[in-house]
Amino acid sequence: MKKFKYRFEPLLKVKSEREKQKQKEFALMKQKVNCQTQKIQQVDKDFNISLNKQRQEQVNKISVAEMLVYGRYYVKLKKENITNIEMLRALKVGLEKKRKSLVESTTEKKKYEKLKENLLIRYKSDSAKAETKDNDEIASNNYSFKNSSLK
Repeated sequence: MKKFKYRFEPLLKVKSEREKQKQKEFALMKQKVNCQTQKIQQVDKDFNISLNKQRQEQVNKISVAEMLVYGRYYVKLKKENITNIEMLRALKVGLEKKRKSLVESTTEKKKYEKLKENLLIRYKSDSAKAETKDNDEIASNNYSFKNSSLK
């Protein structure tokens, strides 16, 4: 009996490779989103540290020049935070696109895997039927041969 050969095997390999590539792209984009989130958290942390430092210095009478420096620094941090948030939004949109692309790629691959499974089941069933038929024929021939040699 001949061995099962899936004629779409090369296409399945291409779909698998494409899915792996999409997974890598998705992971890279997710890493960028996480990095941007950490940047936003760091800016918030810097802002809070600076604010606490300013409050402690106000107890010791802070000068107008120092207040202006703090004010400029806060404006700079707020601008940086706004920029980081906008960048995060853009990255999240890109992440969603990559996720959808990955899902599409995975479903494509699964279609071909399911087709392969169905064809393999059909092949095994047909092979079993053919083997049963061959066995029945051999048994029938043996019975016929025994009966003809007895006469």
